[in-house]
Amino acid sequence: LKSGGELLLADIELAWGEAPPRARYQTTSPMGMPQETLEIFWKNNEAPICVYSNANIELTKDFQLPQLIEGLSTPWADFSLSFLWWPEASVAGRESNKTRDCLVVDLPRPSWDSSDASRVRLWVDEKEFFVMEAEAYDGEAELIRRLKAKSLKKVDEQWMVKDLEFRNYAKDQKMRVTVREVQPIP
Repeated sequence: LKSGGELLLADIELAWGEAPPRARYQTTSPMGMPQETLEIFWKNNEAPICVYSNANIELTKDFQLPQLIEGLSTPWADFSLSFLWWPEASVAGRESNKTRDCLVVDLPRPSWDSSDASRVRLWVDEKEFFVMEAEAYDGEAELIRRLKAKSLKKVDEQWMVKDLEFRNYAKDQKMRVTVREVQPIP
């Protein structure tokens, strides 16, 4: 994760096949010191359960995803792509994005989510089903954040996003995420 001059490393473990599906994020400093750990348990049409810890807080379950990642201007909600779990998605059409055929999907914010975005629009690659771009809009339909796939790579015969750029228009800030390695969970 890189935002401005700040750099953090992150390990992400996705266990979609578990019941409930789980995602675990751990950030470390460039020197290898653990910073924060966030574990999210996703439930159908309900607020997720978030278990958070850092050097100062042993463990808390009252964590909210709009909180910022320590040392960065990006909220955990954006980095974890929490909007992908919002129910009531609808296909608004089809468009090309970076020469890839994409479904355009609209996601209204559910009542249990405390995001400042009232809706998110996605461009999802029709063939590989990954997010090429996401735009978050506030209640006045103003663009407040954008996530964009900057480059792709092939891993085990499947295409995936290699570089992501998060842009916060309200704060005029950018963060870049580079996927360096992908390993299956044993």
